[in-house]
Amino acid sequence: MAIGIAANVTVFGFLKAIYLEPLPYSHSEELVQVESRAFDAMAVLLTFFAGVAVVVGSAGVYGVTTYGVTQRLKELAVRRALGATRRSILTLVLRDVLLYATFGLFLALPVAFVVSAVMSSSLVLVPRMNSFLALTTAGFIVCVVLFAGYFPAARASRTDPSEVLRHS
Repeated sequence: MAIGIAANVTVFGFLKAIYLEPLPYSHSEELVQVESRAFDAMAVLLTFFAGVAVVVGSAGVYGVTTYGVTQRLKELAVRRALGATRRSILTLVLRDVLLYATFGLFLALPVAFVVSAVMSSSLVLVPRMNSFLALTTAGFIVCVVLFAGYFPAARASRTDPSEVLRHS
């Protein structure tokens, strides 16, 4: 009973402060400045989390590519022993990485357009995603994936085929 009364007092106190008390701003310019600072803080926070997402995603691509290269090390060594150049091994691995990224983008972009349309119809300040934004984002993702996949691919192209085949 006491908890219910305390909850009611808290809720009604909050509602009274919101609806019955005047705003502590004397001019509308002060309110606009406060809202502008809030939007700026939200933009910085969202940018930070987007950067964290890019770092975590590129670490995941690096890990998956390293695992795939490790599993295919014998095959790549045989290719090198039979005359494949370092560039062809690098191209082979990066082509696989780019294929996975392209597959992911073909799945994600239609979903992003649908979610953007739904959110823009139900929320006021959320614009629809345009094609330029989608293509720019897709290009950025492809660059990040190629960058993250380059290091395992370069390591695979530099391995000595005789060492790999001797130890396996």
